[in-house]
Amino acid sequence: MTSEQFDFLWRTVIYNQAVEVQNRFPDILFVESVKDDILDTYNETLAYCKKKYMVDKAKLVDRHKISAIMVISILKHEPIKYLNKQYYLNPSEWLFNESLAWTTGCSILTAFVLERIHKKYYKEYSSYSIDLLEKAFEKGIIMPRTYHGKYKNNVLFELHMTKKENNYNILALADKFFWLERNTFNIGLRKK
Repeated sequence: MTSEQFDFLWRTVIYNQAVEVQNRFPDILFVESVKDDILDTYNETLAYCKKKYMVDKAKLVDRHKISAIMVISILKHEPIKYLNKQYYLNPSEWLFNESLAWTTGCSILTAFVLERIHKKYYKEYSSYSIDLLEKAFEKGIIMPRTYHGKYKNNVLFELHMTKKENNYNILALADKFFWLERNTFNIGLRKK
């Protein structure tokens, strides 16, 4: 990812969400100085991914792995710091870095999907109009319904444990993004 691309992502997604959290919770500090570290980790992890997981090293890494790599890069540098350890009842209210990373990954995936729709790369959805495909993603990624808790909270807790145990798995996380994309198309197109 180029510095310019990351600057855009930082301004439009990461910075806005982090500042919103900081404004809501006085015991939270957004550490902007980790910005370059996140980008460096992203590029290093992307290179690792190409070397380890890509059969053809010249090919581009897919959108699901790119989203996963950014999530991991944000988690490793924790741009949101707790001034006082204070825990909230709802996991999405105290897993700030996990939430920031997840939202960023979902935003990246959505941007890629919308670009692919406009370039007509989705052969499996070629019978649908571009407008209809866009509407499936108009509110972003649709999280699956679960029988135990909310999907997003479950993912945030999983990311928290991943970070705590330093056990990052690009392919497992990329697989989540793959199925979220499918879920969003399936549910979004069914609603129309």
